[in-house]
Amino acid sequence: MQQAARLKMSKLIPALTVASFVLFLLFYGACISGIVLREPDICFLLASGRWIVENGHLPSTDPFSYSTIYHNQPYVIEKWLTEVIFFLLWKLTSTTGLLVFDAIMLTLTFAVMPYRLYRLSGVGGLKALLLTILATLTSFCHLAVRPEIFSYLFAAIYLEILMRLSDSNRILHWPSVIGLVAMMVLWANLHTLFIVGLLILAAYAGCIFLEKVLRLTDKKTDWTVPVALALCVPATLITPYGFTLWQYLPNIFGPFNNTNNEMQPINMSSLTSVGMYPFFVLILVSAVVLVRKALNKPRKPGELFFKLLLPIGIIGGIKTIRTIPISDLFACAGMARILGLSQQSKTSVDEKIDELFQPMHLGWIATSLASAGLGAYMMTSIIPPEIPQSSAAFHPPVKAVEFIGKNRPAGRMLNDPHFGNVLMWQLEEAPPVFIDSRYNLYGNTLLQDYWTMAENQTGARQLLEKYSIDWVFLKPELPLIKALSQDSGWTVLYQDSDSAIVARKRQKRDK
Repeated sequence: MQQAARLKMSKLIPALTVASFVLFLLFYGACISGIVLREPDICFLLASGRWIVENGHLPSTDPFSYSTIYHNQPYVIEKWLTEVIFFLLWKLTSTTGLLVFDAIMLTLTFAVMPYRLYRLSGVGGLKALLLTILATLTSFCHLAVRPEIFSYLFAAIYLEILMRLSDSNRILHWPSVIGLVAMMVLWANLHTLFIVGLLILAAYAGCIFLEKVLRLTDKKTDWTVPVALALCVPATLITPYGFTLWQYLPNIFGPFNNTNNEMQPINMSSLTSVGMYPFFVLILVSAVVLVRKALNKPRKPGELFFKLLLPIGIIGGIKTIRTIPISDLFACAGMARILGLSQQSKTSVDEKIDELFQPMHLGWIATSLASAGLGAYMMTSIIPPEIPQSSAAFHPPVKAVEFIGKNRPAGRMLNDPHFGNVLMWQLEEAPPVFIDSRYNLYGNTLLQDYWTMAENQTGARQLLEKYSIDWVFLKPELPLIKALSQDSGWTVLYQDSDSAIVARKRQKRDK
């Protein structure tokens, strides 16, 4: 009787585990749908994609602003292909389709790919499943409909290819070379984090040569990755911008990032964010794995690379909050390899779970993605999708934008950066913005000038004259709005709890 009960439980537990994981992915997709549109950046991505599709070419100057001329840098849309994809998805499938696509991409990256990495390394059963769930939860630190979703996926695919090469005895595997190079061409047109792909390849190549020099392994050198790296570098030039893209890259990492909270290290305030807790758990788990299992001598080519990935991933996430998703993938790959080298015998329940969960099989992958996609779709009936979606941090100035569409003031506008995003998307004939959240196009000097004016600091009035500002569209609580509202030379055209529009009483300019 007791044996029969145990047998029944050994069958029931794996089945319940499968059902729980499918429901977990349903919940994950629902959360994605309810969260990702809160970032107003989606507006400029869609607006730029619309412009490219409708005009049939890339713009040579910014079509949405008048102030980029003050920043002496080449005009480059480094993520142009992402913008086109997002807009076409929105146009063909509506906002709901865009959300489902985002849920599928993020599930593929942070649920399917980590599970594949663990299973490739020989880690299975309940341990692999729980670590995969931890990786998926860690991605909550930065969920968005942004170009990063392509970089995350490509980084995960690169890591899987390298893990497979580490387990092989080939000297040169041309299909892997071709795959890595082809993805790099696509990656360079989707997002600037293609640099991460190059760094992954460079680090792996460096580690296998170091293993050879230090005689950590006695196997022949696999030249696949060094050859792929040598070809991937020129592959990044296959974009509409060629060498100009590389010249432009330093401009993306300017000092204006210091004002972005997500570009800051983890600090005490991070403890108040529930979304950060899975990363804290990942740090603890990684520390235990490193102390207990990571100090053994490498036995396979590339093993050193994967062992280094674990601490590098954790340190990178601690240093910059926005890098946590990439750090999450690095930590998963490193932990998978380290744990796989010391795998113990599996229980009957673990073996049954491995039979039911087949991350290499298309059917299992399709089921996982369908579950997340369904969750995202169902959430749209609870939270109707809007671009952008209102949140505690940002209330879109919907009524003010409608007012501008019908009663557009003459002359140049000074605007809140996020208001600029909304204008660009919601009004096809939007007034040229002073600034939006594409800060790399404007540079730090103009950004600081914006804050000087918005905060009505010393020199604010001189800057209003310098940039020929005729009307101001900002949050009503900002000092400049309060000052101009009381200035006899200015008049309040519109105001509500989210925004205010103040204009000169007599227009000096007609631009």
